[in-house]
Amino acid sequence: MAERTRVGIPGRVWLAGLALGCALPVFVLSALLVGFQIERHREAVLSQVAETARALRLTVDREIAVRTTALLVLSGSVSLAEGDFERFRGSAAAAAVHTGPMHEITLADASGQAVVSTAMPFGTKVPPVAAETGFMRVFESRQPFVSDVFADPGTGVFMYAISVPVIVGDTVKYALVKKLKPDAMTSILTDQILPAGWIAGVFDRKATVAGRSTGADRFVGKPAAPALVEGLKRTAEGSVQMLTLESVDVVSSWNRSPASGWAVAVAVPAALFAQLWRDDLVYFGLPALFVVILTVLLAWIMGGGIATAMRAVAASSDALAKGENPVRVFSRIGEINDIQDALARAAATLAENRAARAAVLSDLKAADARQHVLIGELDHRAKNMLAAVHSIARRSLPPGDATDRLTGRLVALTRAHNALAATAWRGAHLLQLIEAEAAPFEGQVTLQGRDVLLNAKAAQAIALIFHELMMNAVKYGALSVEAGRVSIVWHVVPGEPPRVVFTWTETGGPAVAPPTRRGFGRMLIERSASLELNGDAALDFAPGGVRCEIAIPLYEMEATALEKFQLDAVAVAPGAAARPAPAGPGPKRILVVEDEGMVALDIVDTLEDAGYVVEGPAGRLGAALELARTALLDAAVLDANLADQPVFAVADELARRNVPFVFSSGYSDSSHFPPAYKTAPRIQKPFQRADLLRAVASVLPPLR
Repeated sequence: MAERTRVGIPGRVWLAGLALGCALPVFVLSALLVGFQIERHREAVLSQVAETARALRLTVDREIAVRTTALLVLSGSVSLAEGDFERFRGSAAAAAVHTGPMHEITLADASGQAVVSTAMPFGTKVPPVAAETGFMRVFESRQPFVSDVFADPGTGVFMYAISVPVIVGDTVKYALVKKLKPDAMTSILTDQILPAGWIAGVFDRKATVAGRSTGADRFVGKPAAPALVEGLKRTAEGSVQMLTLESVDVVSSWNRSPASGWAVAVAVPAALFAQLWRDDLVYFGLPALFVVILTVLLAWIMGGGIATAMRAVAASSDALAKGENPVRVFSRIGEINDIQDALARAAATLAENRAARAAVLSDLKAADARQHVLIGELDHRAKNMLAAVHSIARRSLPPGDATDRLTGRLVALTRAHNALAATAWRGAHLLQLIEAEAAPFEGQVTLQGRDVLLNAKAAQAIALIFHELMMNAVKYGALSVEAGRVSIVWHVVPGEPPRVVFTWTETGGPAVAPPTRRGFGRMLIERSASLELNGDAALDFAPGGVRCEIAIPLYEMEATALEKFQLDAVAVAPGAAARPAPAGPGPKRILVVEDEGMVALDIVDTLEDAGYVVEGPAGRLGAALELARTALLDAAVLDANLADQPVFAVADELARRNVPFVFSSGYSDSSHFPPAYKTAPRIQKPFQRADLLRAVASVLPPLR
């Protein structure tokens, strides 16, 4: 009697371990995704805070510039030039009254002695101008000067001063000094609609609070938080985590004015970032953990079923060894049932030679059938692998500037594609395409012209042309600097045929030098206009900015009357009641059933790029059946072998619903297909995108 081998690890434990090993990458990927999302959200909030600080600083600069300009105008008055101080005081008093109480204007000489003050009657002795106003700086620099915040010696009220030089001949003879309360700075901040919990502040060169969105009455005139003071000393702009004057933990960004030296800081509570972290963990981490646990649990349950079936096989083998007829136990696992059949045949062989020979012949036939299945399956697997490798190869691009340019052009084509897909490829709006390219440069790009419904070919060509012009302007032209501007104007010029003339004009950018060679981008613009649109494009590299004029026949651009009619019909058609199939008007909905990940991704990308809406992909028979029974579908692409299970049950359900389908198969012939599907449409793996699209289009009903 054979000795029993040593006890090994149960199969269900191996299966659970395998499932855990397969699911762990999903969990790790989710953890990486959580980290990426947290950092992305943090950067987005910090960018918003920095932009808010910059915008508020520009508003503060405008406030100071307006008041400085008013003083400069007053410093050039005729009465002051003629030495008529009494008349000048009247003009100054009239100017001061418009700025509210405590806004005193004083004319002082280089010693600080006040000659005239709007705060006192003319002829009255006026106290000297306080040194804190910084009036002496205008005698040295001959330029306007904005002081830091100081307590007024007479009233104790916190003020700041703007001083401008009064030049007589070629000499700075006087300084015109205007003292102002910093209330306007607080008003600028409180007028902004800041998110809840955000705090904004204005600070002078010494980092003294000049205005605050909250707590201005408590903190104006006091130094900023120590961390912010240190930051303002080091750089003109930046960010730091710190405690506010109210001891609130925040992340603050500041932006200093190059003109006045004053700065604006905006702070956001640090608790916001913790909330973002918790949200991302809930959205991404917990689902991944659930997937891991569910995968292991399902593997454990399935392993138990396999173990029960294997024990039944062992019992049958023991019975056969004892000369007994094995008791057949039906299993849901096909291979176990095959073994049970083999044991039964072996038992019959021991009983009778003739039956044994018949059993041997039956076994040989069964083996031949299994071999045929295995060879077909091997062929199927090999072609699936080729399809996966083909998909990976098409997605691989080396990094570098050429890749960036290529991906940028693909993005432009994708935008055109998305616009066309939204109308079922019946047309795309010109204004929508150009606005999509100009969106990142709001305030720098102006558009003028009527909208035109473009046909598909024109939409893609025009998207590429304006993408190339935008990218050239970003890299070398007007959009490479903040002051640069781009104007895009187009209009229809009557004639035979009518032509649409686009004029691209750049101003305010770096000086332009004509290129020494004709690059690919320029050739793309010129050849897209001429070859794709039967038009022409002329580029002028003037020193003041690039100018491009593109003229295209209107008939090459506009969608046909039929396309316009169909587009209008889609836009106004009432929503039909939901019904099992077909899906109805609009983009066609295609079910994708495929268990090879890269091949499924390639099929989905191909169909979506062609304007279809994809249901799935489903990689298991149960999920595929559920979608086949419930989803709104126009057609389907079915992998013939789905995780070692034939997909024909899904095909039966689709046929019952009158949904057409195409088999995607690695089998070389139809011998593995049931009779009902031997002549069904089928594409061989690996296949090109065009093969897939042709196959899908062949089973879809024609448009009516």
